This record gives sequence, C-alpha cells and structure tokens, in this order.
Amino acid sequence: MFSLIKHKKELSPTFLTLCIISFIWLTGDTILEFIFPTYLEKIGLSFFAIGVLLSLPSLFGMIIDLPIGDLNDRISRKKLMITGLVGSIILASFIFTVKSVILIGIGLALWGAFYQIWRVTRDTYLVAITKPEFRSTMFGIDSAFLSLALTIGPLIAGITLSYFGIISNLILYILFLIIAIVTISLMIKSKNHHKIEVEIGRVIKNDKIFLKSIQYLKLFGHQGFILLFLSFIYTMTESFVITMEPLFYGPNGLNLSPTLGGLIFAMFFLPGILLSQPSGWLGDKFGKKLILIIGMVISGISLIAFSATINIKIILISAFFTAAGTTLMYPNVKGLIGDILYKHKKGEFIGSVSVFSDLGYIIGPILGGLIAQFFGVRKIFLIAGIIFILSIIVALFINTKKEFHGTTLLAELNNTYK
Repeated sequence: MFSLIKHKKELSPTFLTLCIISFIWLTGDTILEFIFPTYLEKIGLSFFAIGVLLSLPSLFGMIIDLPIGDLNDRISRKKLMITGLVGSIILASFIFTVKSVILIGIGLALWGAFYQIWRVTRDTYLVAITKPEFRSTMFGIDSAFLSLALTIGPLIAGITLSYFGIISNLILYILFLIIAIVTISLMIKSKNHHKIEVEIGRVIKNDKIFLKSIQYLKLFGHQGFILLFLSFIYTMTESFVITMEPLFYGPNGLNLSPTLGGLIFAMFFLPGILLSQPSGWLGDKFGKKLILIIGMVISGISLIAFSATINIKIILISAFFTAAGTTLMYPNVKGLIGDILYKHKKGEFIGSVSVFSDLGYIIGPILGGLIAQFFGVRKIFLIAGIIFILSIIVALFINTKKEFHGTTLLAELNNTYK
C-alpha cells in the first residue's frame, strides 16, 4: 500500500485497473491449477505422464505467442483479452467433463492457447503504459498484485478441495474469470492500434508473422539472450512448484491434507505481496543485475533446504525464502527486458520473449515428472536449487552499461516482411 501512495504520480488508472483485473484472474487461475495434478493423479496417471500433460498448455501457448504478439500491435487488445478469458472458461469446463486422457490432453493444449491470448495481451499493455525510468518499480507493483493472488488462490483451493471436492474449484475458477471479463468490459476502453480493424487470418498470412517474430529474436543480441535464458530458468523452476507441489504434499510425498498443501503452495508466493515493489525499486536504485543475483542466491539455497527436510515448519520457512529470492529476481529480469523493448513494437517483442518463458513451462513439468518418477518428488526441489545456483554464473555476464542497438535491423526486418 505504501508503494502505491509513494508512486501515485507514476500510476495511471489503466495500470491500476489492469493490476486489479490480473489479481482477479490469477486468483481463479491458481485455484484451478492447484487441482490439475491431483485430478490427473486420481485417474491413475504416472508422474511422468502428468508432467507431459501439464506441459501441453505451455507448448501450445508458445506456438500462439508469436501471432498474438503481432496482433497486439494491430487490433483491439480489449477484444483479445476477453477472447482469452472466455476461451479459458470453456476449455477448463471441457477438461473436467471428459474422461479420455487424449481428450484431456487436447483440452489442456487449447486451454493453454487461450491462456496465452490473455497473458501476452496483458503483458503488452503493461510494457506500453510504463515509463523506462520507473519500469522495474511498476513491474514490482504489478508483481505484488500477482503475488497476492498466488497466495490467496492456493489457500482457497486447499480448503475447498478438502471440504467440497474438485468440482468446487472449477466453479470458483469460472466465477473469478467472469468477474474479470465484466471488469474488462466496463473499465478498459476498446482501442485499435492501427487505424482499421484487421482480419486475423489475413494478418497471419500476409505478414508472415511466425517467421518475422522469430527473426526479431536477432535484435536481442548477446545481452538479451542472457536475460531470455534467465527468464527460462525462472519459469522452469516456477513450473516445478506449480505442477509438482500438489503431488509433494499428497500420499506419495508428505501425506498432508489439501489445506496444508495449499498453505505450503501459498508460502512460495507470500513474500511477493510485500517485497515485489521494493525489489523493483532496489533494482532501479542500486542496479537490476545486483538485486537479480542476490535473489538467485537466496532462492537456490532455500530450494536445497526445502528438499532436505520433512519438518513442516522448516518446509514453510524454506518455501517463504525461496519466494523472497524469486521476488527479487522477477521484476528486475522483466525490467531489463523492458529496457530492450521500449523503443520498438511492444506486441511483436513480447510474443518473442514469451517463447522463452513458455519453454520453461514446457520443460519444467516434463523434467519434474521424470525426476519424480525415478528419484521421488523431493529431488525435484533439490535439482531446482542447484540449477539456480549454477545460473548465477550466466547472470554475472549481464552488462547493464551496454546500450541496446537494434534500430537498423528492425527497419530491415520490417521492410523484408511488408
């Protein structure tokens, strides 16, 4: 709350509205995702099969990142956001209606595509309405709203799952997304980013946006790819927690109740409520690279500690400090990437960045499933901690004094694909 008052001059009504909508959406989304692994385990699937199925939303989301990023620069973002949320409701309902593993896989894949339609559009808005000198601070405020949702959502999910069963979580998810849709409809103005509305199919065909967006990755350069790699590490580790923690607390792990499982899950995100905005502010003031590396050290050590104990108090404390570290990391990685994106078309670049983030969400569940299958669920968090520690070596090569130059190549790409 203090951060909102302190930076009220930099805050716009659109920014705050977007943060509130994001909070509503993510609370519902976390309630739903908390039960995905449990549901798949109940129908008799192995850890590896669960990991593969839970990677499908990110796989298909990654495929759609590129065209959606380009379309964000061309058509109404309001329409895209509503489309993503409505599609998510329909596909989530489908997943829990069918019994076939193949149909569940198809449902998860399509759900991931609509998830990305919403998320890429939301991220594009966020980059477009933030000033470069306050970008990490604004990302920090946004992250605080998201962390609040990620803390409340699992607590609600664990309690409702304990007392009312899986269907109650699905109903809550639908209600939260309906509220988000209504809020977008009432509070966000429809605005095209070209003079005329364009047909989506024609844009994809004529502009060759898949090839064009891949070519845009050249603009990131050596420094940019370091940041994309760190984004990948962040999302891969986050996917370990999201997809495997519900299995860790269950019969094949700690054998705790869903309520306690939800509490552990919530502790992985609780620090973000208070630390997200200060983390961005620290990055803007003392250097994004420094705060980023400090966060990686804290998370790596805490994940290793989390994997080495069965004491519930130490587990909760380790989860808390893991989240504290990633909270230092997230807004500063986003802020550094935002510095690269600022002078160029936001949607096309956000789509390209999302490809790397989604790779983490694809590989994370599969790798986590393999580790759990052969070594046990606990080893997932040990390996995640080791990965964080080793990735610090890569982060040391970030050169924050190097100015990004991509204007000439950008012009060449635009001319090539006109």
